[in-house]
Order: sequence, then structure tokens, then C-alpha cells
Amino acid sequence: MLKMWYEVNEAWSEASLVWLSSLVMNCKVSEVIELVGWCEVEAGREGWVEGYICKCAEIIGGRFKFEVRVYEGKEYDIELGGRCIPSESVGIAISRIEHYNEMLCEEEREIISSRHEILSSYRDKDYYIHCDIDCIFTEWFDAGVLLGELEELTEDNGRCIVGVSEYEEIESVLAETHSEEFMSKLQGVYLNCGFICFHRIKRIDIDKLIEFLKGGDSYCLEQDYVNNEYEKRELSVNWNMTFRSGVHLPYMVHYYGENKPFLGKPEGVYDSSYEYFGIWFRYVEGIKWILSKEFYSRCLSRYRDYLVWEGR
Repeated sequence: MLKMWYEVNEAWSEASLVWLSSLVMNCKVSEVIELVGWCEVEAGREGWVEGYICKCAEIIGGRFKFEVRVYEGKEYDIELGGRCIPSESVGIAISRIEHYNEMLCEEEREIISSRHEILSSYRDKDYYIHCDIDCIFTEWFDAGVLLGELEELTEDNGRCIVGVSEYEEIESVLAETHSEEFMSKLQGVYLNCGFICFHRIKRIDIDKLIEFLKGGDSYCLEQDYVNNEYEKRELSVNWNMTFRSGVHLPYMVHYYGENKPFLGKPEGVYDSSYEYFGIWFRYVEGIKWILSKEFYSRCLSRYRDYLVWEGR
């Protein structure tokens, strides 16, 4: 079973609907996926959640076991000036791990209360996947194929994280921003957590995570932590294609970095990160009837940037 979860806040709620639509449209074995969305809610701004849940229900149409849960973000006294991710993202980074712990804890309670003796074997068959919402699933995505790859990589039932390594593309950057000890522990593999699977990982110590985030090797927050803490195994790059990868026929495209097809155009960006903006806009068109005019217009503007980049 693939247990997938994602986080969404009010600002990115419509982007997540495009992401969700692409998953529903292209998931060829939906019965192997259980999906949970966590709404990051600011105090006094809870009103958007009800409408968001209704729109999710329209898109899902009963194809998945799907649940949206409300989560009130916490404040953490962690200074991250000069890091890859701004300090206001610390709470979301930590909550991703808290959500994993909570889902794991709920499952343990459920299984223990019924048949304690099958707890271990039941969990061995589950893969907990976190997915960022600045992504899009493509027509080549097949959940059954993904499950098969994961089962092959974890056939020894070892505790590990599984994902796509971007070490070769960013080794020089990692070496500039991280300690020699951190680089040594990577052993040439650095998984991007935009699409990351936890296999048989026990509940993660949040206090230990926070202490790590206060140190100098937390440039990419919880991504650095899990890469530093756990054994890593590599999926084929098609499962998390970034503009650095140069992959054809990707199963999922990850618009990581500043240049995203649903945000305003950043200054000085005119590179290969535009390559799959056309795919994004195709899914925007498919659900434009539930999107705001402002969001649609912004995506249309970025699509036009893509056409200029492509030379049309």
C-alpha cells in the first residue's frame, strides 16, 4: 500500500488542486494509494479550508481513499538566515515529519487493537510517501509500477528512505553549504524530498530534528536531516524529475526552485526550468472552472513565458 501525504497552506491551495487533478487523471492503480492532505491553518484564517475540501472532493470523485486534515502550525525559535529555505518555512518542514509520526501512530493503534501479532508484517508492506505540491504527475505515472520498484528496492525489509538522488547535479553546491562530516555520511547519494518514501522507519524524534535544524547542516531543513540520519536507496530519476535532470518521459515533474508555473516570474530567471510549464497549464485548463480568475491568469501569464522561452 502507498500511503501518500502532502501539506497545503492557503496561498498554495489552488496549486495543490492542479497537483491533485494530475494524480487523479494519471494514477493507473488508484486502489493502491491512500491519500491524506494536511491543511496548514493560521489562527483567524480558517475560512478557506471548507471550500478547499469541497473542491478536492469534486476532483477526487471517489477514486481514492482520501482525507483532508486540519493542522494548526506551530512557531519555532530557529534562525535560518541565509539558508536555502526561509525561516517561515521551518514550521512546515517540521510538520511534515510530525504528520508522518501521526499517521504511523494511528496505524499502530489500529492494528494493535485488533491483531497485535500481525503489526510487523502489516507495516512491512506499507510505503509512506511525502509529495510536494509544486509537482505534476504525467501520463506515464503508474502507481503499480512505483509499488513494484519500491518492493524490489526494499525486499530485504531494511529500514530506509527511498527517493531520487540529485547528488550528481548539486554536489558542488552541497559541498559549499555543508560540513565535511555531512558530505561523508551521504556516500554519494542525496535524495530530494519532493517525492520521498519512508520504509519501516520508526517514529522520528522531533526534538532531535529541531536540534539538527539549529545547526549549520540544515540548509534544506528536514531534507538534510533525513538524508543524514537514514539509509538511502535510489528510485529511477523519472519519479522526481527536476529541471536539472534532463529526463525524457518523466512520471512526475518537480518545479523546485524559484521559477514555478503558478507563481510570479522571478527576476533573472530564463532557463530550462521552463521546460515543463506547458504540462502544468494543461492541467490548469482541465479544472479552471474551480480555480479563481487571479490564479488562472497568473498561470496563463507563466505559460506565455514558457512559449517565449520555447521560441513560439
